[in-house]
Amino acid sequence: MMEVENCWYTRLVNCGIICLVLLIQSAFAQEGFLSIQCCAHANFTEPRTNLSWISDETWFPENQSCIWPVYKNAHYERARSFSSDIGHKWCYNLPTRKDHEYLVRGTFLSGNQEKTLPHSSFVVSIGVTPIANVKSSDELTVEGIFRATRSYTNFCLLKKKGNPYISKVELRPINPDYLKREPSEVLKLVHRVDAGNKGAEIRYPFDQYDRIWRPASNLESQVTCTQPSIIKQVIAKKHSLLPPAFVLQTALTHPERLEFLHEDLDTGYYTYSLFLYFLEPNESAQAGQRVFYIYINNEKRLKVDILASGSRYLDVVLKFRANRVVNLTMIKASNQSQLGPICNGYEILKTLPWVTETATEEVDIIMNVKKELLQHNKNNEILKSWSGDPCLPLPWPGLTCDRVNGTSVITQMNLSSDGLTGPSPPSIQKLMHLRKLDISNNGSSGTNSLSPSSFTFSTRYLSSSIHIGNKLSKSIKESNFTTDKGMANGKQNSSSAHKLVIGAAVGTALLVTLAIVISMVCLYKKRVMAQPKFLMRSYSITRNAVYSVPSTDTTLLKSISIRNFKLEYIEAVTQNYKTLIGEGGFGSVYRGTLPDGEEVAVKVRSATSTQGIREFNNELNLLSAITHENLVPLLGYCCENEQQILVYPFMSNGSLQDRLYGAAAKRKILDWPARLSIALGAARGKFDVSSHFLGALSDP
Repeated sequence: MMEVENCWYTRLVNCGIICLVLLIQSAFAQEGFLSIQCCAHANFTEPRTNLSWISDETWFPENQSCIWPVYKNAHYERARSFSSDIGHKWCYNLPTRKDHEYLVRGTFLSGNQEKTLPHSSFVVSIGVTPIANVKSSDELTVEGIFRATRSYTNFCLLKKKGNPYISKVELRPINPDYLKREPSEVLKLVHRVDAGNKGAEIRYPFDQYDRIWRPASNLESQVTCTQPSIIKQVIAKKHSLLPPAFVLQTALTHPERLEFLHEDLDTGYYTYSLFLYFLEPNESAQAGQRVFYIYINNEKRLKVDILASGSRYLDVVLKFRANRVVNLTMIKASNQSQLGPICNGYEILKTLPWVTETATEEVDIIMNVKKELLQHNKNNEILKSWSGDPCLPLPWPGLTCDRVNGTSVITQMNLSSDGLTGPSPPSIQKLMHLRKLDISNNGSSGTNSLSPSSFTFSTRYLSSSIHIGNKLSKSIKESNFTTDKGMANGKQNSSSAHKLVIGAAVGTALLVTLAIVISMVCLYKKRVMAQPKFLMRSYSITRNAVYSVPSTDTTLLKSISIRNFKLEYIEAVTQNYKTLIGEGGFGSVYRGTLPDGEEVAVKVRSATSTQGIREFNNELNLLSAITHENLVPLLGYCCENEQQILVYPFMSNGSLQDRLYGAAAKRKILDWPARLSIALGAARGKFDVSSHFLGALSDP
């Protein structure tokens, strides 16, 4: 007990010296800091930390969404609540520097607000990477570490149930060594513990990165204190990963064993990074006198001798997988050590893959479109709902996106009947992948409308259509739009011309439909036995592994434009191939869920498959090069450890065979218009793919 009191006495003495230095540096240390207080009446400086806070009115000027429910004198209890019948995503656009590392933290109302915001739940994301789920019954702080990929980063709330809300947003530059090993990951904070602390939490100005260190919940072991001279030596050496001096001043130690138990990790097996910090406080200790083993969930991971490296300070980074619980144990190495294990602090961070955002050029263009439309439609609810990434995880209202060359692009825009006025935005024509535009039934007018010759679309995609309508400005109505089908004239011709076009279209459609139906009947008898057999219900596989034989083909995968998933990621998505939904000539098909909630179908090549690397490569090259409304898009692939895997969106309604001949057909019989529509869509998809493939072969 006396040692603990002496330790805290030393800590208080050092506090005065450290505070003096920090106050001198505080004016410069906030460079790159951004502290946003939601719904604040004015900017202010927080006395305890000397941090400067700004209001979020720049992002969301509508004060009617603000709430001040319980602790009226506490800044953090103010919150902004988001509600809309149209929008599903609200984002704070934060300034960042590309390829620099940052910590971002969102603070939410406490559980006392359940009456004010009943039954609310939403997802928090950095960019388009989801990192946490928030419920109104929780008191929660969500924090993530990431590497910026552009000059700004969106911190978003995605609606699930009720109204999302937030009290604070904080952005801080962070030590780049956090992501040194895996720069394309996001680290979500689970715990950051000052092991020897039994007082208040430690943060800025005592931590230059404003990391929040919370005291250990269980201090049954002995607390030891480090002399100021040792701490000064460690700080002077400028180690890569270094906790603040206050964390290094105290440590938890035990003659035999230290144990830290956390039972609040996410349910399901996920990957975590463990950062451990050690400082030898005994000035007379020598290498080999304090040796101990680190165990994670009873698995021996590392033997530690702090002084073996010649320094009194040591930091260790370990990765592990866990489901809900982690038990961190440090045990003295018997017959090898005179001193027991010690720990100054540690951090547990969940490792998440960074989800690629929509192409920067595409985002810049659509933001310009939004800006141009807002000039004449400031209160339009559709435009106000356009926030964050235009395509991911869900596209903005009125937009449709597809993946091209590994990234999302805008392919369709439907702004019909949205009450828009003014000239059509000129930036629309810069959307190079746009293949369908519908701006009909609006009230666009004015002398600043686009000239006919300037509104030109050029696309290389499989289909294209532009719907103008009768209420656009005269210059747009008479414009010619260039598509891959030729010139689409916006001018309305005579009624006789309309009748002729409609009659020809209907007649052609009937002939094509009849031919397709006859062909399908003939082909069905030949191919029905070769169709994949889809199971009528899902079930769990008893062995959580999928095996594949090596291929004798030596052909390597060439430049594939879709996403390449790691095998570890596939196993996490499918929960180690838990749910089998079908089997075919290629192999088994498993159901999985991506981190953003999207359900996928994962096709795994079996050992008995007749396809090799060459066929696998051909399918990838073909499906990744095209996009079509009648084809299921290929999301990605995995070719690792002699396994070939394809990832598609999960079709919740089952296959066409299910709807025609399976249990689904017994529940609801498809009428003939629906069957004809399906036949036309299937034929159109096959025809366009064949045309695209043959055209690619004929290119020089």
